[in-house]
Amino acid sequence: MFRKISAKNPKFNEMNQRFRSFFNSYEDFVVNTELGYTKGVTKNTGKGPSYHRYLVRIFIFIEEIFKVKISNPVSLDTFKLVENLSYLEAYKAYNKSESYFPKSSINYYLSFVSQILIDQETEIDNLSEQLIDSKQNTVNNSKLFIENDVKSPEKRPEPVTVNNIKRYRRNLLEVRKAKDFASYLCEYDNKHVTFENNFDNNPYIEAHHLIPMATQGLFKYNIDFADNIICLCPNCHRRIHYGVKSDKSEMVQKFYKERHEKIEAYKVDIKYNDLELFYNIK
Repeated sequence: MFRKISAKNPKFNEMNQRFRSFFNSYEDFVVNTELGYTKGVTKNTGKGPSYHRYLVRIFIFIEEIFKVKISNPVSLDTFKLVENLSYLEAYKAYNKSESYFPKSSINYYLSFVSQILIDQETEIDNLSEQLIDSKQNTVNNSKLFIENDVKSPEKRPEPVTVNNIKRYRRNLLEVRKAKDFASYLCEYDNKHVTFENNFDNNPYIEAHHLIPMATQGLFKYNIDFADNIICLCPNCHRRIHYGVKSDKSEMVQKFYKERHEKIEAYKVDIKYNDLELFYNIK
């Protein structure tokens, strides 16, 4: 099952070539990102190529153990396979025997792919804001949007396929509820002033899922409800997505502390460590 695989092994070469562009991008991410798993490691220590090689091996093990063929390394399906592999007892022994390099390579992978998946969801989030603020009829957008009052835990919905990509629908009613609860004020700092929107003259505010919708497939229960939706001014919304690590960390810690008990009431088990990976703030 788990074993040493040389970089000269035909299986290694085939996997590495199959996803060459992805592995190269992953290596760049490792070199330029510090997640806290390799304290004291610098760009010159070779951790990028090393983690690259370990991830290639992880993909090989996944295909052998789960009897699947990975078709897209940047997908929630592959993300879940990598996570599931890390729970196996045999993997834990292998990880220890390899001085925990496999674990570090996986953590970087999970953070890397989370960022890609979250960025892919931005377009849907922007469209949902337009629909909510204008209160346009959502019938023509029913492929991506629903309006459903979530009052209790619900099993995870099935994704829909749009342009060959699996997406989870956005619940516009829950976004409106979140904005009402927040009184159309920025929940990071209610003194932040925004402009009035042109529909009902409320301050313009944007909705942000604390547990990103891109990770819905990792949870058994629905995460698209008002208590998982943070309302932010446009500047703070960009900050939690694209700000420096210290800024993002401060925001995520604040909202996790305020919301995790409410979120868990919907049977969504969320740990701060999970958010650290999703937001790349470890």
